Amino acid sequence: MYTPPLDKPLPAAGQTPEGPHGSAHRARMLRLDLGRTVLLLAVIFTMAGLAVAAPLLLHRAAQERRGMEERALALAHSTAAAAEREVSAAFARLEALSESPALRAGDLHAFDAQLAATPTPEGTWFVLSDQAGQLLNTLLSPDGLPPQIQDYGEGLGTVREIMERNRPTVSGVVWAPVGRTHVTAVVIPVTLGPDRHRALLGTIIPTQRLLGLIREQAIPPRWRAALLDRFSKVIARIEPEATLRGAEPSEIWSPPIGGGPRAGLFTAEKSPAGPVLVAFVRPEPLEWTAVVEVPLALLQASWREALRWLLLSAAALSALGLAGAWWLRGRIDRSLGALRWAADTADKGQRAAEARFRHYWEHTPEGLYMVRVTPAGDFVFEGLNPAHEQATGLSNTATVGRTPEECLPAEAAATVRQHCRHCAELGAPIRYTETLELPGGRRDWESNLAPMRDPETGAW
Repeated sequence: MYTPPLDKPLPAAGQTPEGPHGSAHRARMLRLDLGRTVLLLAVIFTMAGLAVAAPLLLHRAAQERRGMEERALALAHSTAAAAEREVSAAFARLEALSESPALRAGDLHAFDAQLAATPTPEGTWFVLSDQAGQLLNTLLSPDGLPPQIQDYGEGLGTVREIMERNRPTVSGVVWAPVGRTHVTAVVIPVTLGPDRHRALLGTIIPTQRLLGLIREQAIPPRWRAALLDRFSKVIARIEPEATLRGAEPSEIWSPPIGGGPRAGLFTAEKSPAGPVLVAFVRPEPLEWTAVVEVPLALLQASWREALRWLLLSAAALSALGLAGAWWLRGRIDRSLGALRWAADTADKGQRAAEARFRHYWEHTPEGLYMVRVTPAGDFVFEGLNPAHEQATGLSNTATVGRTPEECLPAEAAATVRQHCRHCAELGAPIRYTETLELPGGRRDWESNLAPMRDPETGAW
């Protein structure tokens, strides 16, 4: 009693419900969906890998930068400590010499011999000057006149200022007229002779000596280091071409260093060598500043390396994801191939069954009709085959979609409805005889009704 609904008529011979190319279309759609799934899996795999790799690589780059910053600051500390040790050793030698009997007796020849015999670092020497600033133990200047302490420049300070301070003094970087080089002087007040005249005893630390101290700190390649005096002038720098420029203050260092914190880091964008990270330490009471410069290009190299690894990781993960997804696609495609074969086989069987049914429906001499049971329990004609139309005089087009009362005489409609209800309630085939008055005339009928359930809804 079940037939397909009116919006899904029986397909013509050789045609599936999806159309003449339904299976091929489904296969194409399956392949398209599978390709999208493969691409999505590759993207998900790549993004998941990058989500894990990116924080690790960026963390490593940040650690490398922090490590370089800490190393630069540590080198500045060690350079400042080396300079402090050098100056402290100079003060210790001067303190020992200030107690010399020859100095106290005013015997300059004996004291000069003592100075010559005193062990000193290579390149250093002693100077002794009176209250007028006259150097008492130094070679004549090129003009044949004994140089005076003022000839060393304002960085050392005047004799009067040093005498007034009456304490050990470290000069800024000054020009030595006899040695004809930039030097730093360490000076202490002393008494000279029985009359206890005031004098100044000092030792000269040449730039080359301080350069050696900087080089001992093992400054990495492309890094630069320098010592600045209390006026922020360059005392020594590991670049030879820069070591003799001590008279000029460093414009890129003075603002951040002068008067600020005693240690720290800052970025100098206008450095002659390009943007640099500057680490500095200014210990007390020396007031010199040790500076270490690191090119920003080196600091950024770790970030560039991290980015390069991220790109390589993305490429590798994408390739791996695509390979894995392609392998999975092959496995799925083979499974789908088997399913497609089974579906095609079923489709062929269905089309063959439909063709046989249609042939039987159209060519059998037996009168066949189909009735649909509505959800409300009513009965609607769904079709009459040609033999039924010829025997009853009813038209297929006039009965399809109508109830028995809408297309049959009242007595015949009541009889048909009674038997249909009995078959539906019983849920099994029934066989009966009846006499019906139809447009084709009054005739006796032997009828068979067989219930069919909807395979999707289970309804009759």
